[in-house]
Amino acid sequence: MSISLALIPAAILLKVILFDRDYEQLAKSGPATLKNIKLPTNYAEKELLTKTLRSFDVKNLKVGRENISCRLDDCDLKFVKESECYMVSIPKIKNPEKLLKELRCLDGLYKQNLQDQVYCRTKEKIKEKGMEIESEEVLEDNSIVLTVLL
Repeated sequence: MSISLALIPAAILLKVILFDRDYEQLAKSGPATLKNIKLPTNYAEKELLTKTLRSFDVKNLKVGRENISCRLDDCDLKFVKESECYMVSIPKIKNPEKLLKELRCLDGLYKQNLQDQVYCRTKEKIKEKGMEIESEEVLEDNSIVLTVLL
């Protein structure tokens, strides 16, 4: 007997795309409002965020007990843990369109890393339970279907 598990892309599971609504409204405002900005993120795990920032090749990455700071192009970013997720503080934005593009790429990479993490943990749990993966299939939308022998 076997069952199939569908691992949906993390991007679908995370209900908020990084900053989009808040940031796009901000980008439409005047230059005076592009200072000392704090925006919500959907980043919850420090290790995963740190891994993502390293692979995104940010500059001056500093990881503290809870907070993370770095430089992305010409902007300083500080990720501050608040309740469940991080907020990002940006002291000054020089080129909002370029920064938004970079932040979207960063967000996509974080979600990809999150999906990889869930995939690996799921495979480990299957092995721990003494089950075997019969087949794996990656669908067009990047969903992964695992068929598990019970």
